Amino acid sequence: MEIVQGVRNKEELTKLKKDLRQWGAAIVHPSELISENAINLLETYTLSHGLELGDAIIAATALAFQETLLTGNTKHYDYIPHIQMIPFTV
Repeated sequence: MEIVQGVRNKEELTKLKKDLRQWGAAIVHPSELISENAINLLETYTLSHGLELGDAIIAATALAFQETLLTGNTKHYDYIPHIQMIPFTV
């Protein structure tokens, strides 16, 4: 959702969809566990670190699936225990 939110036009959206298919990326729908974990992260880090809803859902999903998070914004997640990240730049 957050990646789609960042596209600036239909061409970028089309390219994004093509790239996601090519990479074999799967859409993971938030489960009750992910939602609960996102709420816990928000309660813990919103005031102290400015954690926002989208980032909380992303972090909770990565943690639930024990996946490494590929992100261009490591500062949004580096304070969350046990999260594994790979930074990238465009």
